[in-house]
Amino acid sequence: MPARRRARSVAAARAVAAALAVAVTVMAGCAAQPATAPDARLAELNAERDAVALAAHEDETARFGIYLRDRWGPISVPETVSYEWVAAEDWAAEVSRCLDDRGFPGARPTPEGDRIDYGRVDVASTRDLYELDVAAFGCQAEHPVREWYAAELLDVETPWALDYWQEVLAPCLRSNGFRAAPAPERAEFAATWRTEDAPDPYRFVGPSPLERSAAKARCPAPETVLDAAP
Repeated sequence: MPARRRARSVAAARAVAAALAVAVTVMAGCAAQPATAPDARLAELNAERDAVALAAHEDETARFGIYLRDRWGPISVPETVSYEWVAAEDWAAEVSRCLDDRGFPGARPTPEGDRIDYGRVDVASTRDLYELDVAAFGCQAEHPVREWYAAELLDVETPWALDYWQEVLAPCLRSNGFRAAPAPERAEFAATWRTEDAPDPYRFVGPSPLERSAAKARCPAPETVLDAAP
């Protein structure tokens, strides 16, 4: 998602979290303290995540360039002078709009939203096909998707996420009257991070769905904090 729309989405999520926080305060019966991630550490982590994801994206873009040269000969492909992170669900729409701007209207996202249907693009000659390939190269290079490089980001995210659980999430849960699950060992956490087998930091919170939702809203999980980061 472009930065401007992502900011609105994050703001809406924070508004919901603030509303649920009232329920936590009432249920805890004390002055609740929200979880806050150290801004400097999170900013450094996000910069590192962006750098790792961008390097992976540039490798992928280079392979696309090799494919074009294999197809069309020793051609020059455009250099990427700027880029904008987009969400995976918005990628096809953003690239389609970019192709419109480059003179190839008709490209549209597939119903699944993760690919582009070129069936309505007017390609009348081999030259048109070549220029469409080059335009697609440029549009895809300028619209990277960080989520697509989740595997490359694991080594960057897991140390911060475990420290956040221990230093921010668990104290937040206790200060709001909830039982805090102990953090796992680093090896276990790293091996299961962002999988269905990952330990649940809210497993000792009461069985009420409202109580669990309130705990998550007041004391968000590390992946929630990371995914909401601009």
